[in-house]
Amino acid sequence: MSVRRLVIMTEGHLDTLRAKTAIGLLRYCRDDVVCVLDSSHAGEDLASLVGVGKGVPIVSTADEALAANPTALVIGIAPAGGILRDAWQTVVSKFIA
Repeated sequence: MSVRRLVIMTEGHLDTLRAKTAIGLLRYCRDDVVCVLDSSHAGEDLASLVGVGKGVPIVSTADEALAANPTALVIGIAPAGGILRDAWQTVVSKFIA
């Protein structure tokens, strides 16, 4: 099985209560997390914010995340009702080949 290169999107929800999916991936996933996409926390230290992810950068735009050559985008939160906001759908569409 090949290792995927993941971008985890948490846009505006990067904290220990709302980004449990992201934190679980950072802690237990065997794939490489190349960055977290969250413009609210871009440039901050991920491990200081959520306790895991040392050395994983937080970026602010899809273009920055795509520059890391990811192979997959993961939504790192569970949005209310399972519905992605329009702004998120625009970001997700940039990762669809």
